[in-house]
Amino acid sequence: MNKGQAAEQQAASYLSKQGLRLIEQNYHCRRGEIDLICKQGDTWVFVEVKYRKSLSHGGAAAAVDQHKMHRILLSAQHYLQQKNFEPI
Repeated sequence: MNKGQAAEQQAASYLSKQGLRLIEQNYHCRRGEIDLICKQGDTWVFVEVKYRKSLSHGGAAAAVDQHKMHRILLSAQHYLQQKNFEPI
């Protein structure tokens, strides 16, 4: 298991302890990919996991730019459409 996979497992475990249910991991489609797809009640949560060895290059939020956020949104919409849910 590489560091990215270990970080995803740690994030999934943390979210589970917070009451979220893991639905799918490493979802890929032509629009992009989503690391974790969770659900809490009626709320879908789409998670991008970023591992940083140090904060010298910025935190995880600095690693997700507008383009990446747009690809996550498109991927989330695709996922929900595939599952016959209304897009977000």
